[in-house]
Formats: sequence, structure tokens, C-alpha cells
Amino acid sequence: MKHILLVLCFMAVMVSLRAQETGSISGIVQEDAGSPAAFATMVLLDTDSVMIKADYTKDDGSFTFLGIPAGSYRLQLSSVQYQPYLSDIFKLATGQELKLKTISISAAVTQLEDVQVTAARPLVEVQADKTVFNVEGSVNSAGNDAMELLRKAPGIIVDNNDNIILQGKNGVRIYVDGKPTQLRGEDLVAMLRSLQSEDIEKLDIITNPSAKYDAEGNAGIIDIRLKRDKNLGINATVNIGYDIGPKNRYRGGINTNYRNKKLSLFGNYNYADNEGTNFTNLYKELNDNFLDQRSNSNWTYEGHSFRTGADYYINKEHTVGVVVNGSIANRGGSSVSTTPFGNINTGVVDQILQANNRRSFETDNIQANLNYQYSSEKGTSLNLDADYGYYWNEGGIYQPNLYFDPSGEVIQLERI
Repeated sequence: MKHILLVLCFMAVMVSLRAQETGSISGIVQEDAGSPAAFATMVLLDTDSVMIKADYTKDDGSFTFLGIPAGSYRLQLSSVQYQPYLSDIFKLATGQELKLKTISISAAVTQLEDVQVTAARPLVEVQADKTVFNVEGSVNSAGNDAMELLRKAPGIIVDNNDNIILQGKNGVRIYVDGKPTQLRGEDLVAMLRSLQSEDIEKLDIITNPSAKYDAEGNAGIIDIRLKRDKNLGINATVNIGYDIGPKNRYRGGINTNYRNKKLSLFGNYNYADNEGTNFTNLYKELNDNFLDQRSNSNWTYEGHSFRTGADYYINKEHTVGVVVNGSIANRGGSSVSTTPFGNINTGVVDQILQANNRRSFETDNIQANLNYQYSSEKGTSLNLDADYGYYWNEGGIYQPNLYFDPSGEVIQLERI
């Protein structure tokens, strides 16, 4: 019992310290005249100009980036109303709440002899009922999956355990093309990792869902809108990706579409093979005792995802459609952790805990939807859905805890 209580205290401390590893960056943007610059897109970049997070200024010109790890960054402002702005590089320490100096910007005033009007979507759009994070056509449209996009989206934090938090609230519902997903926890994470940014048009971030959404989504809704080719005829795109790092990652997919005036057929398939690693060094003192943990962990993910369907346009007001989508994922990982315990006053190690973890899961998820939509020119709409879902999950975790004395002799073995 003593060992178990010590391990539980250690885990609580470790979770607390991990929560403190990230910091925040905040500031205020003003126009030259001193009035707040509202609804300007703010982008946090690293020193290689890779986007880390996007947000927008509020009514008072303020902005805040939460859950940011220590490092060197710079800010970029993007708005058709104002002159472009790029800050100098600044540093964020571990757990620091950094408040930047007030940023002053000028209105974009340009005199032209010939005017050519072009349309381009901003990275972040603030609408009456939601915030839109436009992925298509941005630097995020390749090389990311849905989980990575959520980390960059405004108002969203993804913690070390892959929990999705929207403006400080847990229990966020994830939708895909207006339909709620039924997955939770690691299964939801596996599904999101199977969605590649090449197939995502935008993220609709709804902090205050209206009555048309299920009550379960009151903590907020994130609706992932996938691309649908609206051109007539046959269209197809193929994407292949390879990321080099401590653990290499591979991905690929194909997206096809056929459309005429009455019928639209579509389908896509994606494959992903990802690996990751994490190292943790943790020293903590509890009363007269200390613990000094050294651990490393690895995770693997191999997944297939698909989506196919058809829409038939009866006329301008009536549409029927069917969609079948799903994912097949294999997830695994291992970790090795060694933690000496001892007395602070003497500095002598009393015992050593070695905790090795192995885990493996296989998940199959298939969803089918039959849909009827009515939409009149006066704004009246009716939506009817019939859904079927199949879900299968198998896996296990092996967690032995070995306690040694300083000489290396096993004192106790516990299995979880």
C-alpha cells in the first residue's frame, strides 16, 4: 500500500508539472490613433516561420495564445484593413505568462490608377455564430492531420494527453461535415489522425451552439468540413507525404469526384504511418523524500481511412444523399521509466522503481448516413438523417512495477 500511495502522489505531481510546462503570450493591438484594432488575424510563428497557432484580436484589440511551449517566436498580423506587421523574435520561458508591448499598426491606404479585385479567404474568419479556420489554400493545407490542425486553431488547446479544450471547456463535440462523431478518447484521436489536411477545407469552431445542435455539445463544437469538388465532370487528386525527424512519418491518399447537374459521386482514401517519442526528466521533493525520474516513451500509429457517397439533386429545393465513412487503426507504444526514491537529508537512495509499459490497440469504425435535405429560397430548411454505426476495439496494456533496493535485488513486483 505504501508503494502504491507513493506512486499515486508521484503521478499527481507529474501531471501538475506537465500542465505548467506550457505558457501564454498576450498583447494588445492598436491603430495609430489609439483605437483598438479588432478582428485582425494574429499568427504565432517559430523562428523558421512555421505557424504554431492562429487567433484574432477581440473588440478591445487584445489577443492571447495559450498552451505554448517554451521557445523563440515572432508574431505576424494579417488583415486587409491594416499594413502588414511582423514582430522581432522574442523568447518564452517554461510556464511564463508573457505580455508583449502594445502593437501599433497603420491602416492600409493605397492609391491605385488601375484596380483589380481578387478574392482570398483570410486564415481566420469571425462570423456571428462561429469562428472559421480556413485550411484550404493556406500553409496548413499540406503535411498536417486533423489533430495538428486543432493545435493551431484559434481558441483550441490540445494538452499532453490529447484532450481537446475549447476556451477552457472540456467535453467538446467533434463533428465531420455537420454530423457528430460517436468516438471518444483515444479512438477519437486515432480518427482525427487519419484525416489529412489535404482533404480538409476548414474548421468551424462553435463556442455557443444553437438549439439545432444536441445538448451534449454545450461545451462547444468543432465541425471539420471536408473538401467537395464542385466542378462538373471527373476530378481526382493524389497526395503523398514524408516527414523526416527523430521518427519518420509517411502518408498518402487519393480523392475522386464525379458530378453532373443531377448527381454527385465522391470518394477518398488515406493512409498514415506515424511514430513519435517523448523524454521526461522529473525531480521532486515530497516532505523528507525525493524522487528522480528518467523516462522515455514511444508511440506508433498506422491507419486507413475512407469516405464515399453520393448526392442526388431532385430539384433546387430537395436533395437526397448517402455517405459511408470509416477508419481502421492500429495503435501501440511502450515506455521505460526508472525512478530512484531516497531521503533528502542523507541523499541516500532507499529503493528504485522501474515501470515498463506496453500497449496495443486495434480499432475498426464504420459509419453510414442516409440524408434528406429541403431548403427553400425563403430560408426554411428541413434535414432528416438515418444513421448506422459499427465499432470494434481490441487491445491491452501491460504495466509491471518492479521495486529494487540499491544493490539491484527485487523488493516487490506489482502489476497493473
